[in-house]
Amino acid sequence: MTIDEFDVAIVGYGPTGAVLANLLGLTGIKVAVIERTRSIDPKPRVMRKGGDELAGGVYTGVDGEPILHFEVDPVSTKSTVRPRVAPRRCIIQTELEEDIRKGVKQFSNVKELLGYSVFGLGEEAEAVTLKLRVFNEETGTATDTAGEMSIRAKFVMGCDGGNSAIRKLINTKMNSLGFDEGRRHQALGPRSRIPLLQPEAPGLTFPCPRNIRRWEVKLLPNEDPADFSHPETGPERCMKLGEEFGTDLDSLKLWRAATYQLHCLVADKFSSKSMRVFIAGDAAHQMPPFMGQGLVSGVRDASFLAWRLAYHLKNEQLIPPTESKVLASYEVELKPYITSIVGMTKYLGNLIGEPDMEKATKRDLAMREAMKSQEKAVSREDRLPVLLGGIIGLGTPGAEKNFVQPFAFSADGRGRCWTTSSHMSIARAPLGGRNCGLDNSAFFDQMGGQKLVCLAKDAKDGFAGEVAGVRVVREEDTILTDWLKLHGNATVAVVRPDRSFCYGTASSAEGLNDLLVTSQKMIVV
Repeated sequence: MTIDEFDVAIVGYGPTGAVLANLLGLTGIKVAVIERTRSIDPKPRVMRKGGDELAGGVYTGVDGEPILHFEVDPVSTKSTVRPRVAPRRCIIQTELEEDIRKGVKQFSNVKELLGYSVFGLGEEAEAVTLKLRVFNEETGTATDTAGEMSIRAKFVMGCDGGNSAIRKLINTKMNSLGFDEGRRHQALGPRSRIPLLQPEAPGLTFPCPRNIRRWEVKLLPNEDPADFSHPETGPERCMKLGEEFGTDLDSLKLWRAATYQLHCLVADKFSSKSMRVFIAGDAAHQMPPFMGQGLVSGVRDASFLAWRLAYHLKNEQLIPPTESKVLASYEVELKPYITSIVGMTKYLGNLIGEPDMEKATKRDLAMREAMKSQEKAVSREDRLPVLLGGIIGLGTPGAEKNFVQPFAFSADGRGRCWTTSSHMSIARAPLGGRNCGLDNSAFFDQMGGQKLVCLAKDAKDGFAGEVAGVRVVREEDTILTDWLKLHGNATVAVVRPDRSFCYGTASSAEGLNDLLVTSQKMIVV
């Protein structure tokens, strides 16, 4: 029997796997995507992007008054830098996944294997063999041996969710941070405001697209999850929630409802010993939805993995995976970072879910006192952790923090995000001229680097005087310029291919080249 061979096999076609398939598709790498179901899960899941559900949001206490305020994403509580965010911060996940999968279909180097479940994994010196069976969606099993097949891939990415088969096959365990809670989710419309931190029904509520409002409410000890999913009692019980909060039931129509068990979990390792099998997304970490980092963290994992895999496959003849600094840095960076985020969501979950009225009242008083001493509302930058190590220029301002995502437009006048390249790029504020001053251009070119100069919004010289090999754009706002000023008054940032972080910043051509030399030592085999 002929076995199909691939560079990368992605197991799981949710947002994490689909984004990874798109990113690898851009590189020309031969990819297989394996998913046991043929259609996208229709249940209500993510409806918020990033941490933006807290941006501009207010936590209200037992009396309905504010106890915690989140600002609309300033970069720092002590600055005026404000990353641009889309006016609509909420999404419908099923539609998002449909759009992401449409992107995958444009790549002839990516093959979809829908309706297959992985039941076996064998690691060899140069590849991994996956054994597949046809998945029966009606029975939820893959026991029919008649449809068995195998594929081989140099790397396998386990993006197959909380019950990950890949994680189990490489004997990776999940460590609990001590949060286990049932929660009922329902989406109704139209919009109305309800208090959030009520002991009798602690939870979250927020508006969504198309005049939909979503409630996420803690299941109390006397409540049965089956009551909310039963076809007869479920709708009535869900609508009762709206009545409990004084909502006009005549204005509501139940769209979807589901119950979930929430956990705070992080895998003890993110790869196999051979460094040919990796896990990402819910397969590697799980958290409650209170920071809006569930889907986002999976997409971040995909972006962290994509450029590392592409770089290693390009240089695979030079070094085995077990000796690759680039591949090893995935867990070095991600595990402490995501553990910190999961810990933050646990804190918020306990904050929101306090069922005792006396304790909740004391919580409100303490938080209101703390809020009085804040200079400003808590910012996005302040609530996200920093990288503690990995492929970053520790010691240079801003290197360990999430990088801003400014918008810019090019000479043709079309608005676009400035990070159009999928590879490492240089962003340079117009504070030191247009010459990027790269002495170490060979390494930069090897990494697929894009030299980019970003003119200030009010620059008067337009796009004249462009340098060969350097793309010139103009900011639509002052996000990048302000961010660089805030971090050491830098004039340049060397941005990683994942765009979430930069290697570091510099304020001179000499500093830039020193930064690239340091980056090269961290990356090159």
